Amino acid sequence: LHLSIARSGEDCEMYKLVAASCLVAAACGQFVEPKNAKILKEQRFNAGDGRFGSAFAQEDGTVYREETSADGERIGQYSYIDNDGKTITVRYTAGKDGFRILEGAHVPTGATGLESAAFVAESPAQVAAPVQ
Repeated sequence: LHLSIARSGEDCEMYKLVAASCLVAAACGQFVEPKNAKILKEQRFNAGDGRFGSAFAQEDGTVYREETSADGERIGQYSYIDNDGKTITVRYTAGKDGFRILEGAHVPTGATGLESAAFVAESPAQVAAPVQ
């Protein structure tokens, strides 16, 4: 019970960080070149049981958050300000089944990767022995 309460507190703080950073970043986002954007907030956690994550917000409106479970599955989201001043947010998952977009209003229908063909690794090409 104690771990679940502590974890809820971590989540709450992480969400507060992301929400506050989004507001600050949105206010400043149109005045900063992305390559020169300063990091306004950064947070990392390691739960000690294999779970870990991080989050950051930049002054250009870029916001990132990702958590990894003990079995290596990741879930996260990132946001940025597009050329029209609109905030674009993408939620995703990544792990043994590959990278999948869960949500992103700007992503064309069918481009989430959910309907994509399975990855099949090709066998390496046979290299002929050098002629002597």
